[in-house]
Amino acid sequence: MNRLLNKIFYVEKNGSKSLCELKISGPNQNDLGSSHTVTIPLFFKREKQIYGVDEEQSYQLAIEFVMNFLLSETLYDENGNEISSKEIFN
Repeated sequence: MNRLLNKIFYVEKNGSKSLCELKISGPNQNDLGSSHTVTIPLFFKREKQIYGVDEEQSYQLAIEFVMNFLLSETLYDENGNEISSKEIFN
């Protein structure tokens, strides 16, 4: 089952809010198992591949990767309200 998660939110950088687009897509099958692709151009120049033993695990690990990465950032929704990294996926 192909999944595409696309979220847009804002991140505080150097005193101003920058638009941040997050995409998680997949699954991709290869010799290592299943992976999902994480794309966050504001932070990473290249896509990140997150691997798991199956499609569900690689998807869950991709979400955990993003949530943990964003823990140290100040995030805002489209209305300017501060949100947590968990709230991006609700």
